Amino acid sequence: MNREDVYAYYSLTGDLGIQLLGKYKKVIIYKALASVVLLPVIVVLEVLSTVLVPRKRKDCVCALGQSNYNEVSQKYDVDYHLGLVSFFSFFIRTIKAGNRVYCYDKYCILFFIDIYFTNSLTRRFLLNLLQRSMKRRAYSILLVGNDTKPNEKVHIIVARMLDIKSYVYQHGVWTGRYGSPYELDGWHADFLYVFDEKNKQVAITHGLDECRILSVGYPRRLFNYQSKPICINNPKICILGAAAHRSSYSEDIEELMRKLVMSLGSNYVVDYKPHPVEFKDNSFDIDEKLVSKVLPKSCSMHEVIGAYDVFISIGSTALIETSAAGKIAIQIYSDRYASLDMSESTACYRVNVDDILRFMKGIPNNQSKDRKIYINQGLVFDV
Repeated sequence: MNREDVYAYYSLTGDLGIQLLGKYKKVIIYKALASVVLLPVIVVLEVLSTVLVPRKRKDCVCALGQSNYNEVSQKYDVDYHLGLVSFFSFFIRTIKAGNRVYCYDKYCILFFIDIYFTNSLTRRFLLNLLQRSMKRRAYSILLVGNDTKPNEKVHIIVARMLDIKSYVYQHGVWTGRYGSPYELDGWHADFLYVFDEKNKQVAITHGLDECRILSVGYPRRLFNYQSKPICINNPKICILGAAAHRSSYSEDIEELMRKLVMSLGSNYVVDYKPHPVEFKDNSFDIDEKLVSKVLPKSCSMHEVIGAYDVFISIGSTALIETSAAGKIAIQIYSDRYASLDMSESTACYRVNVDDILRFMKGIPNNQSKDRKIYINQGLVFDV
């Protein structure tokens, strides 16, 4: 395992890759310090988890990340490996659900030494630790939420050494045009689970092997909302961020957003909910001065869906959640930025930014679309 394999995610061209690597290095310092201080507690809880939750089935899934929580079929035992915050937040809930839970951030001190001191010995030690751990727990499947970042890449590399199949579950709707490893899942894991046939064709178009792609449906967690009826006379509008500032077409999207708000601003109250990554980077896709308010990070999708009638985005996965809850979901585009069409496979409208005001005035005739969406009933693996 060489250094280039582990940190390839940050080898992006231009300033973007350098910026992301810089942020990762800062975060890893805090995580390393926290994991060292909390290590005794983490170890005790992990042992407790192992003792309290016995194995029931032959095949056991090693699932990395909170995004995969409760998406796996009940045919398998599942060990959830979570980050530091999620480990403590979800520990009791996970145990009660009959699953073991471990903390992958306890390895952050090794990542810290490796990335700051380019220490191949530390990298080999990390590799051996993970190899022994995964072998001892007898995993037959590895499930990751993305397959490009260092932690996930190391687990995939170790899984291959142990002949464990790795799967990545598409973590969001793809609307970008370029299909780079930064934008698209599936470049490193053995298999890629996608939401539907439309997303499968996107992956194939960008060069992924069709034999490695399986269409399994949208995550069940996106469809847990019930909300109030739409107010069509004076609709409340929320624009959903999509972390486009990280992309190579950020300037086009900034112009699109400006045009969108200027078109709506004098006729409607428009608020903005940033993508979680926008809070991390402290960089929004929209000028804060153009909207009525920017919703705080603490504002959940459940609260937002209950409070607004119309949701607009260039391509946020949250459009699926809002349309499933019976709200009007609109994917916006322009002549300068024409993202991949979400309306072909999801229950949202696709509207040119120049026509947005005309569309909004016709809302009484444009209620939320009724389109059958393929929902994942539990991931099943070929073992």
